[in-house]
Amino acid sequence: VIPLALSDIKYVDIYNYRLIYHTTNGDVEVTTKSLQDVEPYLLENGFYKCSRSLIVNLRYVKKVTDSEITVGEDVLLIARRRKKDFLKVLTEYYGEENF
Repeated sequence: VIPLALSDIKYVDIYNYRLIYHTTNGDVEVTTKSLQDVEPYLLENGFYKCSRSLIVNLRYVKKVTDSEITVGEDVLLIARRRKKDFLKVLTEYYGEENF
């Protein structure tokens, strides 16, 4: 088990059935958990589910375009049907002075 601070996690995604934590210190691959296992905890701690396979830390969102968001240095796709709610949640997050 590798302890990770929530503040170090930029985003979490699934690739080849592996959960990958993209952190400020590099990527950490986990094979014993699914995104559904960690999703509730992340969502109540400043993260947002952008698609079926991607959860981002709102703290690291730098830019939002039509279908993409920039998290740290990475450009990621956001599901079209989730964008409106994402923008609302992001606005509320930054409105609470979390930056």
